[in-house]
Amino acid sequence: VEVGEHVVALTFAAAHLVYGSWLTVFLAFAGRLVLAGIYRRYESFWGVWILHLLLGVVVFAVGMGGYFQRPLRP
Repeated sequence: VEVGEHVVALTFAAAHLVYGSWLTVFLAFAGRLVLAGIYRRYESFWGVWILHLLLGVVVFAVGMGGYFQRPLRP
């Protein structure tokens, strides 16, 4: 993994601070590194897109979806 990928992963993870959970920040960072590695190996945007979709479904299916939702505020 290149240094630039770590910077992008940190930025992506920081964007998940809005959810108010360090778990979402960690999962976003780790997920971004995994997806970057898969993209680098197969050079397929659609493969990474589908994997991201499936990971999102799994997160909600196992009951962790609440960590990735922001409460609505008036």
